[in-house]
Amino acid sequence: MTTTTTDPATQLRIAQLQGQITALQDAIGQGATRVSYDGRSVDYASINDMKMAVNYVTGILNQLLNPNYRKPTVGRAVFRNGYRYRFGGYRGL
Repeated sequence: MTTTTTDPATQLRIAQLQGQITALQDAIGQGATRVSYDGRSVDYASINDMKMAVNYVTGILNQLLNPNYRKPTVGRAVFRNGYRYRFGGYRGL
């Protein structure tokens, strides 16, 4: 039986994600908003969009490397008269 990190398909996906992260970080370092990797090219609206893409791809990579990984939950609960009536939060991946 193979685990997720020794599975050849998973290892290929991990290598692709690491390549995407590297390409994004290189483009951010150069101040470019166009990223090319694996024969594909993507235009981003801003550097902030690229940083969000790096965070997103890093989250996917963390899930592949550690199946028990869970992005922390951040939120805000509002109480009235001892009852929670609203919760605003972001669960993540």
